[in-house]
Amino acid sequence: MVFRVNGLLFDIVKTQYPWIEVIAEDQNGYYHSQYPLQEYHYTQLILSRRARIPFLNGCQEMPWVKKLTIYLYFVSEQSLNEIKYLSGLEDLGIDIGDIDLLQELCKIGLGDIPIKKLRISVLELIHVEELQKIIEIFDLEKITAFQLHLWDVDTYPENFSLGIQELLSALVNVTSLSIICQNIDFGKVLESVKPNSLHTLHLKIVQVGDDIQNFQLENLFNNQEHSLQQFYLSNKKPQGGGRFYGLQEFERIYKKETKPLIPNQQPVGIFEIRRMIDDGKFQKLNRVLINESCYFIKRLSNGMIHLVPCNSLIPDNP
Repeated sequence: MVFRVNGLLFDIVKTQYPWIEVIAEDQNGYYHSQYPLQEYHYTQLILSRRARIPFLNGCQEMPWVKKLTIYLYFVSEQSLNEIKYLSGLEDLGIDIGDIDLLQELCKIGLGDIPIKKLRISVLELIHVEELQKIIEIFDLEKITAFQLHLWDVDTYPENFSLGIQELLSALVNVTSLSIICQNIDFGKVLESVKPNSLHTLHLKIVQVGDDIQNFQLENLFNNQEHSLQQFYLSNKKPQGGGRFYGLQEFERIYKKETKPLIPNQQPVGIFEIRRMIDDGKFQKLNRVLINESCYFIKRLSNGMIHLVPCNSLIPDNP
C-alpha cells in the first residue's frame, strides 16, 4: 500500500495491518513517527533524511528488495554505500535538486545491479554535459523502463534536445518511456529511440509563463507505429499542489469523469488521434490518455473503430 506522504493514518495502517507492506512516497519532515519507517523484510524501500535501509547483519545482502526511491539531496554517503547490498534491485527512482549529485552514486557500482526500471527527477536546470553523466553511471542497455523528469522553467541551453537524443539512443532495450520537460521538438527527439520498440509512452510539457504550449501531434509517434500500445500526453499546469507520476499515470484511478466524444466538442488532440487510427495505422494501440481523460480504442469486426471513455466500462451501480 502506497501513501503519498507519511502521517498518522500511515502509522495506523503499519501497526494494525503488519502483514501489509506500507510505504510513503514523500517524507513529511514535520511529522515524527513513533514507529520504524521501514522493516527489514520490505521489498520496496526509501532513502531520505529519515528513512534508511534497515540494519544489515554483517553487511548481508538483501536480494528481496526490488524497488528503491532515493531523495538524493537528503542522503549521507554512508547510506548510499548500503545500496550495493541490494543485489536484486530492479526499480530505482532518484529525486535530486542538482544532477551533479549523481556523482555520489559512481562509487557504488550500479552497473553490477540488475536495474531494469530507472526514474530520474531533477528540480534544477540541467546541462547537456550533465545528461552524459546518466550514460556513464548506469548500464542503460539493461533498462526497459526509463523516466526523465525535468522540472526547471529556466531557458534550456543550446543543443539541449541533442543531449536528450544521445541519452535515448543509449536505451536500446527500453519499452516504456516517460519524459517530462519544457516544450521541445518531441518528434525529433523520439527519432533517437529504436524504431518500433516502445509499448508505453508518457510525455508531459512543463509550462513556462502564461502561454500554454501544445504538442505537435503530426508524425509524433510515426517511429513507433507497429509497437505502441498506450500513450499519455499532458500540457496541463499543476493545480492545488497536484503531482504528476510519469509511467504511474497508467495505473492511477481517476475520479474525473471522461465524457463521450461529441462532434465539435472534442478534447485537443482527439481529432488527430482519430485520423491516425482511422488510416489503419497503430494496430496495437489500445489506450490513450490526454490531460487525464482516458479512452480505450475498440476495434470492431466490421472495421469500425471507436474511442470509448474508460469509465464507460464501469457499471453505474456496481
